[in-house]
Amino acid sequence: ILIFIYSVKSIKMNQCGKIFNIISLSCFIFTTYGVLQHFNLDPIRWHTPYNHIILTLGNSDFASALLAIFFTILAGCIFLEKSRIRIYSLIALLLVTFLVIIWSQALQGLVAAAFGSSIVVLGIAYQRYKRLASGLFILFISMGVISVLGMLKIGPLSKLLYKASVNDRGYDWRAAWGMFKSHPWTGVGIDRYAAYFLEYRDKNYPLIYGYTQTVNNSHNVFLEYLATSGFFVFSSYVLLVLFTAWRGFKAWRNTNGQNKLILITLIAGWATYQAQSFISIDNIGLAVWGWILSGFIIGLSFQTENQTEFSKKNQIDEFSTHKKSIIFLVLSISFTFVLVPMYRGENSYLNFQKTEIPTSKEAKKIYFEIAKKVFDTPLLNPDYKVYIAFTVTNSGNIDLGTRMFQSILKVDPRRH
Repeated sequence: ILIFIYSVKSIKMNQCGKIFNIISLSCFIFTTYGVLQHFNLDPIRWHTPYNHIILTLGNSDFASALLAIFFTILAGCIFLEKSRIRIYSLIALLLVTFLVIIWSQALQGLVAAAFGSSIVVLGIAYQRYKRLASGLFILFISMGVISVLGMLKIGPLSKLLYKASVNDRGYDWRAAWGMFKSHPWTGVGIDRYAAYFLEYRDKNYPLIYGYTQTVNNSHNVFLEYLATSGFFVFSSYVLLVLFTAWRGFKAWRNTNGQNKLILITLIAGWATYQAQSFISIDNIGLAVWGWILSGFIIGLSFQTENQTEFSKKNQIDEFSTHKKSIIFLVLSISFTFVLVPMYRGENSYLNFQKTEIPTSKEAKKIYFEIAKKVFDTPLLNPDYKVYIAFTVTNSGNIDLGTRMFQSILKVDPRRH
């Protein structure tokens, strides 16, 4: 949210060229890394059960979705460039990016890229040839319906687009809806989907996937908010999405020429994020782009409405010393009491995990003391606590392990 507010406040139309350059560079870096991962030349040995192309996001689905956002924005940038060399460079980068998305074998990246690029084409066509844009709109809507049906194993594209994971999503979404119906106002708690999934899963789920299989997210950003945070948080997010769409459309209607192209490019990139969020989680590497682009669209919409940039006096008023002091204080408190303990806990746990279990009695005593110290670290990930408790118990200290488990269950009876 802080990034979103900063994006709204700071964006200027004449800065968009620099922003697109940053996005182009980011796309080049990630795409190059994707190529290295595809050919098993990755210098980092990631531990993942998925496709090799995960970039730095941990999952091929997230990687392809991120590249789809970049692909959409770069498709719009082609029409903003005047230099032939830069145009050809962008086209080459688009082709390689598209190839990496295909290599990732993640369908959501292809669908999101197609959706976002369609918005770019429609926006540009409407600006130049309105009749052609109307025909393309009907064509894209028809293809979209056929594609969605194909993903649901209906129609001629079912063999090409249907994946078993679509069926998995259905179980995840139904469980999320069950959580919301039981806890409509507050949800089951932020990041608590996994703790309640076994209770709300469909009765056929364990027969297909086994009784121990669980899920830690509804794989739909909207349903995740609804299930874990309740009606008010969900409504707030939906209103923000609708507000962004309305301000973007209004700004696009109020601008002409190159500014219109800039806006449709940003809107298409934001819409690409929203499209993939219907079948994916709010992974931080993706979510940050959704918030940034949303902020850019809203910020530019108010500027285009006034048709003038904010005066220097207004800029000074907006970022007064008083406001800067408040922001600095909030960040300082967050850093001191949240980030530092979390970093210490993460680092201590990783070091503990690498330590071999000693055999001598004296060495074990020290080992258990270290385990207890790490276990008591403030804001330690609860999953890490479970691992430490199991390790201590399996190492022979039943009493300490039992106390650790009791401590976990006292705070979180659903932890497993």
